[in-house]
Amino acid sequence: PAPISRWTAGGAGAPARRASPRGRKDRRMDPAGPPPFQAQPNALSLKVMRLCKPTFQGGLPVPNPTSGMPLTADSDFALRGALALPQSFGNIYLGEQFTAFISVCNQGSAPLAGFGLKVEVQTSTSTQRQLLYAQGPRAAPLAPGARADAVVTHELREVGFHILICTATHGDGAGEPRTLRKFFKFNVQNPLSMKSKSHTLYAGPQPDAVVVETQVQNATAAPLHLTSVSFLPGPDLAVQDLNAFALGNGQMRGLAPGDVQQYMYRLRAAPGAPPGALRNASALGRMEVHWRGPMAEAGHLQSNTVQRRPQAPRPIEVFWER
Repeated sequence: PAPISRWTAGGAGAPARRASPRGRKDRRMDPAGPPPFQAQPNALSLKVMRLCKPTFQGGLPVPNPTSGMPLTADSDFALRGALALPQSFGNIYLGEQFTAFISVCNQGSAPLAGFGLKVEVQTSTSTQRQLLYAQGPRAAPLAPGARADAVVTHELREVGFHILICTATHGDGAGEPRTLRKFFKFNVQNPLSMKSKSHTLYAGPQPDAVVVETQVQNATAAPLHLTSVSFLPGPDLAVQDLNAFALGNGQMRGLAPGDVQQYMYRLRAAPGAPPGALRNASALGRMEVHWRGPMAEAGHLQSNTVQRRPQAPRPIEVFWER
């Protein structure tokens, strides 16, 4: 690093001293004085790697020189038997579990006493940090070349940017505390786009049922296998699944990127509900979806509450029946 002072040392044959930018008199630097302060590098090395499922390694067909027919490494199948490890951080979606491997290594030549490690996560909508892992000061020092590893898991419940905060502490040779803190930023995306609307069905002067129609779209770049799609009704409401149509068990389980599947549910007043419960209900419930990714990665997501504007009672209602 550059010296802190700009003053030049005087003496025989020394160049003329420059005036200070602020017009103050320059002082001579004492050649025998202490050297300029330099920050000592930290002996710790901290690295973070995201843990996720591998992918199948694809292979291009190789033409057979005798017959001209394309061949692959494993018979005529386009996918090889080997698995490929992720080469980048990749995409991470709401409802999944974020898992990371944290490794701290003592790269110095002396043991480090009082080693401790703390891992926290902070979202863009909150100033509070959630503690994921904490290891207090060790009784035994961290020897040169030794490592301290940890695996942390966090269920992602918010979209937007998240910050993984890793803090390692130890004491130096003089017993002074030292801290190494690193920040890792990643973005959480929404895997599903769910749009809902409701329709009120009447049987006489009072509403008989409310039909909720929801469109579920795959917003990821990979196909998803929907293992469970259901509607969680609000208080004093009972739900009836209307998706038991002819195709299989009634639901299209596989969703390619950009595909949309529609679901319908009928809501009625639950047994024992107070009079007018269906008519006055504004919060109808939530959609709940469970899915699996291409390598069986599990995901779980609930939509926002499906809202409905309750109809105000009319002073006079006239119905005519033949």
